[in-house]
Amino acid sequence: MITRHNDRKQLIDFLINRWQSITGFAALEKVHNASCRFAKENGMPPPQEPIITIPQACHQIEVIKHRIIEILPEVGFIDYDYEAPAPLNPNDFVEVFIADHYQCISKVKAVIKKMQIDESRK
Repeated sequence: MITRHNDRKQLIDFLINRWQSITGFAALEKVHNASCRFAKENGMPPPQEPIITIPQACHQIEVIKHRIIEILPEVGFIDYDYEAPAPLNPNDFVEVFIADHYQCISKVKAVIKKMQIDESRK
């Protein structure tokens, strides 16, 4: 387990960078999976696979979020699976999904920054 402050910060920064880099792919994966379910339920052929993908991007994000929470329990609020507030067309879903994840990332960074300020006062 990483316990030193700098090591924890570096690992969290790495995980956040990875999270940011695959969020768009995760959104596309969710849209594609929903399209496949819709096609199957309606007896239609499955949609074409996206041209560029990252295997299991949604799963990777969940693993990253759980690892961040393990290192920094104060950010447990990020442990949820995004659901659209209302039925959205695919383009809107992707945009809202990415915005939601980036907002979570910003909140994690704010917690880290606050903790560093508090530690500097000790």
